[in-house]
Amino acid sequence: MKKYQDRLYFERRQWATSKIERRQITGNVDDVLLIVDRDIVEVYTMDGLQVMTGRVF
Repeated sequence: MKKYQDRLYFERRQWATSKIERRQITGNVDDVLLIVDRDIVEVYTMDGLQVMTGRVF
């Protein structure tokens, strides 16, 4: 995860193609809840109004 100004980026590499996938949340990213459970990563911001979920191997 990377924070740049008012954006939060979640990047990962596709295992099959090696392509980089990028997801982002824009807006107030000062208050973030990060949950990691084995192979799942969830990012919540703005009291849960914006959510990103990724599966990581």
